[in-house]
Amino acid sequence: MDRLPTPSWTPPLSLAGFTAAEQTALIRELIETFVQDGERQIGLLQAAAAAGDAKALARISHSLKGSAQAMGAEAMVELARSIEDSARSGTQRDYAAEAARLSAAFEQVRAAMLAYCSSAPGLNG
Repeated sequence: MDRLPTPSWTPPLSLAGFTAAEQTALIRELIETFVQDGERQIGLLQAAAAAGDAKALARISHSLKGSAQAMGAEAMVELARSIEDSARSGTQRDYAAEAARLSAAFEQVRAAMLAYCSSAPGLNG
């Protein structure tokens, strides 16, 4: 469960049929949306963990799980799934620590996505 995201990232979708410019715009938009929404969701998750709000923990971790899965961030998926399952079942856990681990995984995914953008033709500008 403490598994970290891989240090590199590639888009988990086929971009066949798109021009190079369309591919660049789509990937940039996907990453920007994932990062912006992820930052907001992580903040909400941390607040819910601090408040001990199991219902909010389940809802927010479910949302993060789906976003992470769509972007190929499997370590985030597993961490979010664990939080969601525990919160839904009423299991008492150290949710603040789990939210911190998910936040750290998100930061690594973000760094990998930004590194991808820096090295991929047309995305570093």
